[in-house]
Amino acid sequence: MTNLNLPIAVSGTLDTNMPGSYTMTYRTTNALGAVAAATRTVVVADRIPPVLKLPGANPLMLELGHPFMDPGATAADQCGGDLTGNILTTNTVNPNQAGVYTNTFTVTDDSGNAATMNRLVLVVTRPVLTGLEHLGDGAFRFAFISTPGARFNVLSTTSLSLPTSEWSVLGPVTDSPPGQFQFTDMNATNQPLHFYRFRSP
Repeated sequence: MTNLNLPIAVSGTLDTNMPGSYTMTYRTTNALGAVAAATRTVVVADRIPPVLKLPGANPLMLELGHPFMDPGATAADQCGGDLTGNILTTNTVNPNQAGVYTNTFTVTDDSGNAATMNRLVLVVTRPVLTGLEHLGDGAFRFAFISTPGARFNVLSTTSLSLPTSEWSVLGPVTDSPPGQFQFTDMNATNQPLHFYRFRSP
């Protein structure tokens, strides 16, 4: 076989950003005017699922008895663009029953690629103090109960006239064992009077 190095003309349209089947035609002519042609089928396939995003907290905490509206989700696909309107949502939250709930968000693009994300929602009871203790080293410890799995930050101030935004954040407190919370303020004796508040993250 002799390699003639003849120029080849290529015709057909190929869009690598749009799934589908494309036909490309290759044609060449030799010095005697003989024409040769061949075709190739190119399949552009979308194998990448959409990208789901959940704005807002996850896990999200809700006080028992308060109305609930999930912040929702957004979805974007490399080929299909904005698919937010195609998201299917399963909302399991009962705001009148303390516990841990899972809201599920699912979206599928035109090629059948699916993406799923979950948001945990903790419906929690108000903290109830169960213990206050001055420690020997001058620290102050308190304990409280709430819904297992709840998360809180402890805030402190020496003046109730200050807005909450100006209270000091002492740190997070989680339950151990489940439903029983304990926090120790190591610097409590540095001020003559302290006020504390629990806030969900």
